[in-house]
Amino acid sequence: MRRQQSSFGGYYSWSNKDRNGKRLWSRIDRAFTNLEWYNLFDFTQVDYLTEGISDHVPLKIAFHNSPRSGQSFKYFDMRGKDEQFHIMVSRAYQQRPEGSKMYQLIQILKRLQKPLQQLNGNRFKDIHNQLALSRTQLEQIQNQLQYDPRNRQLQEKEKVIRESYVDILDSSTKLMRQQSKLEWINVGDHCTKFFFAKMKQRKQVNYIFSINDETGNRVDGFQAVADVT
Repeated sequence: MRRQQSSFGGYYSWSNKDRNGKRLWSRIDRAFTNLEWYNLFDFTQVDYLTEGISDHVPLKIAFHNSPRSGQSFKYFDMRGKDEQFHIMVSRAYQQRPEGSKMYQLIQILKRLQKPLQQLNGNRFKDIHNQLALSRTQLEQIQNQLQYDPRNRQLQEKEKVIRESYVDILDSSTKLMRQQSKLEWINVGDHCTKFFFAKMKQRKQVNYIFSINDETGNRVDGFQAVADVT
């Protein structure tokens, strides 16, 4: 268990209401989170409200969507099989900008993102349906060969369809292997899952959802806070 880092409002959460002629304050009410919390929810903020007639202040927990970064570059092994892939990479590499190696790599990946999306749409889109359709075509032509096994045209057609099926099957297998690795990271390897939860937690600690402006008025919202600051 870990105390929620993001909070807004007064610091103290309990007061004895000046009993016995002496006012006492303490911060004894807190909100806690755990690993599953960071896996399920996005940015969380705890508001310490006014206590009213109670000794304790109520805690209001609010969930907000944190700012999202741009879509990250994703590479699929099956794309490397296409001859256009190597041409795309060579073109992007020849246009290297000035700067550090890491900056050059980021710019190359940005240039590759759109061409690879087009390649994926042209050849690898809905690969599993492609596999099912190719399998059906192969079964149909092989059934025809059963009734006419010496037909050269059917033999050549069966060969072409079989090679296409094997190629699509290989691409589908590569994709499933990568997807299984992602599934393992998400639910299989608890240590890795814990690592990513901790990284998400550390990132969200730097977020500010609420702030008081120069006039003392409360401003809520990530973009609104950015405009004030």
